[in-house]
Amino acid sequence: MKFPRIEHYKGGGILLTVDGNIQWGPTIVEVEDKEDTSVSAEEIEHILKYYNHLLPDFPKNKIITYFAGVRASTFTEDFFIEASKKVKGFIHVAGIQSPGLTASPAIARMVLDILKNEGLSMERKENFNPYRKRKIPLRELEMEERKKIVEKNGLYGRIVCRCEEVSEGEVVDAIHGKIPAYTIDAVKRRTRAGMGRCQSSFCLPRIVSIISRETGIPPEKIVKDGKGSYLFAGKAKCFLREEDD
Repeated sequence: MKFPRIEHYKGGGILLTVDGNIQWGPTIVEVEDKEDTSVSAEEIEHILKYYNHLLPDFPKNKIITYFAGVRASTFTEDFFIEASKKVKGFIHVAGIQSPGLTASPAIARMVLDILKNEGLSMERKENFNPYRKRKIPLRELEMEERKKIVEKNGLYGRIVCRCEEVSEGEVVDAIHGKIPAYTIDAVKRRTRAGMGRCQSSFCLPRIVSIISRETGIPPEKIVKDGKGSYLFAGKAKCFLREEDD
């Protein structure tokens, strides 16, 4: 199906993600403020209407959440990749926009060549392994395999996120991983806890409690994603009940 061409528009559509969710969009709005992630009702309606031809019977009341972000654009419709003229060893990689995921391997090789030309000494690491073994989520295992894991560690038998079937054991693993997950969004990105239909309305207090227990961070000091993004103004009732228990 052919859509009308719009200047500085990077496409979009209706996509099926690797996790099985349906993703609509994106659209694009030019803004001057690099911190402006605001979205209007009109913009959301535009996305739903613009791609409605592809999935006309999609139930709009089943949408889980909306996302918005800001990215730097050169308006030249081309990448900006070169060594900084002011800071030695700093390489500019900007203006990538939508093709970035597909182009990233070629961009990485280009940046390596630039670094070599800048005088950086490079030696190939012979024992380097570019592949990371994926840990299979509990929800993807057969019931017999789940039982074996639960028998070894009962935490894997406690489901803390009902929507995504994430166990307490998997949350604990994320917290104590090579790159520790000490925020709500960090746990979400590693386990999918909170990404489901209820958007963490059920599992959020439990995730906070687990992070607090495993790290010693008071619940009211745990953040959603970064400095200042506190979840509570003080002690919540659910945490006070746990203390009483």
